[in-house]
Amino acid sequence: MIQEDELRVWMDDWRAGEPGLTDPDAILRRVKRRSLGLKLVTAGELLLVAAALYFLTRFALSHPTPMDVTAMAALALLSVAALVYSLWSRRGLWTPAAETTAAFLDLTRRRARQRCEALRQSRWLLAAETAVFLPWIWYRLHLDTAQPGWLDYVQGFGFLALIVVIALVVIAWLERRAWREREELEGAG
Repeated sequence: MIQEDELRVWMDDWRAGEPGLTDPDAILRRVKRRSLGLKLVTAGELLLVAAALYFLTRFALSHPTPMDVTAMAALALLSVAALVYSLWSRRGLWTPAAETTAAFLDLTRRRARQRCEALRQSRWLLAAETAVFLPWIWYRLHLDTAQPGWLDYVQGFGFLALIVVIALVVIAWLERRAWREREELEGAG
């Protein structure tokens, strides 16, 4: 009798939690939605890297100076490395280990942890790309024999700074969302 009462209290507590995290159908819908999102993000990354490699190669071939070729090769290497890391970090996140609610919830938690880690790593990628662009912009500004004016510096380095700030804001916003979801999932069932 005591065990039945304890079980009933436990079940009531479990059901009183977040409806999206205790309802097996809601968990299944969430996993399926996120699975589609994962496939779309991966396809987008593949297309983005393919386009980047195409344009970086075209630029390097049309500007065959050692600095241009080196910068484009470094950016291509960073693009491929980011794609490889992205695919590697998603291993085991495509399907649940079993067709149970617990397995779906575990998959959702692992995906949330991976998303947080990937966003943390994206800051390092941004720093590496910026490290390639800074000397390359300087080189491009001083390519001609004439000394560039202050407006040229503002345009070159200012545009890079604007892109970096926008990227950092987007990363921070995505991180906040990912950490909120991770905390919600870690506290569930």
